[in-house]
Amino acid sequence: MQQLSQFGFRKIKEILPPKAKNNLFKTPPIGSFPIPVGQTGTERNDHLRSGTFLNRYEHLSRYVFASNNEKATILDVGCGTGYGSAILAEKGHSFGFDISIEALTYARNTYPDSEFICGSAESMPFADSSMDAITGFEVIEHLIHPEAFLTECRRILKPHGRLYVSSPNPANLANLMQNRLFGTPIPQKNPGLLDHVKEFQYEEMLNILRKNGFQPKESIGQTIHFTSSMIGIGILVRKAFKLTRLEDVLDWIESRSGTKHPKIAGNGVYLAEKTDMPTSE
Repeated sequence: MQQLSQFGFRKIKEILPPKAKNNLFKTPPIGSFPIPVGQTGTERNDHLRSGTFLNRYEHLSRYVFASNNEKATILDVGCGTGYGSAILAEKGHSFGFDISIEALTYARNTYPDSEFICGSAESMPFADSSMDAITGFEVIEHLIHPEAFLTECRRILKPHGRLYVSSPNPANLANLMQNRLFGTPIPQKNPGLLDHVKEFQYEEMLNILRKNGFQPKESIGQTIHFTSSMIGIGILVRKAFKLTRLEDVLDWIESRSGTKHPKIAGNGVYLAEKTDMPTSE
C-alpha cells in the first residue's frame, strides 16, 4: 500500500467528507476480494486506499465536486471499485453502475452504503426520469458509442437533472506545446491509454453535450502539466522536486493550476443540465 507524504495526505484529507476521510488507507473488510486491476493498471484502483497523490487527488476531487452540489438520488456510472459512490452516498442515495463484475464484488464488500449494479453504460436498466443526478467520470472516452451513453443519461434523469462527466483532454498544454514547436498533430487520445477510444477536447465535449440534450453549466480543468510542457527542462525540474521529497507539492500546484483553465488542462470536468428538448430536434 502506497503511503503519501504528510503534505499529500493532508491535501487529500482536506477535501473529503467525513466517512471517506475515515476510509483513507483502511484495509478492505475481511472476506472482500482484492482490488481488481484494469488494462492500464490504474483504472480500477480504490483511490481512498492506494495510488499516487496526483492520481488520487484528481479522481477524488471530481466526486467531491459532484457531492457538494447534490443531496438526492445519484447514479455513478463507471463506478469501478465504488470509492466515488461512497463519497456520493454521504449526501444522498447513490447507485454504482459498472461493467466489471470483479470491481463490483469489491465495491459491495467495501462500501455497503451504496447499491451496485452491473451493466453497460450504453444501455442501462433504470427507469425514465428516476435520477436527480448522474456522474460519469472517465467513462465517455472508453465508449465506442458515446452518444448512446448520453441518450441513456438524458432518459434516466429527471427534468432539469444534472450530469457530471469528465474526460482526459488531448489538447492539453503539453500536447499544444509539441504542436506549436514541432508541428506534432494534436492526438485523438493521449499515448499509452490503449483502452480509450476517443478523448474529448474542451469544445468537443461542450458540443456533444449540447447535441444530446444537455446545457453545459460549469467546466473545471484538472492539472496543467507544466513540467511535461517544458520539453527536457521539465524532466530536470521534476527530478529536483523528487530528490527534495517535494514531488507531492509540485503535483498539487499543477493540479490546482488547471481549475480555471479547462481548455488546456490534462482533464476536463463538466456539469450539464438536462434540457426540455434535445438541441438537435
